[in-house]
Amino acid sequence: MSYSHVIWDFNGTILDDVEAVINSENIVLKRHNLPYIQDIKQYQSVFTFF
Repeated sequence: MSYSHVIWDFNGTILDDVEAVINSENIVLKRHNLPYIQDIKQYQSVFTFF
C-alpha cells in the first residue's frame, strides 16, 4: 500500500493535538536540559498562532 497525501493538523483544527505537541516539545526540551512546559496555559503563553 502506498500513500500520496499527508494531512498535517498542527493547530488542532481537525484533531485536538495540544497534549501531543506538549509531550513532543518536552522531549526536545529534556534533551537540551531546559524546563518543561507544564500545562496548556503555559504552552499558549509561549506559542501563538496568527
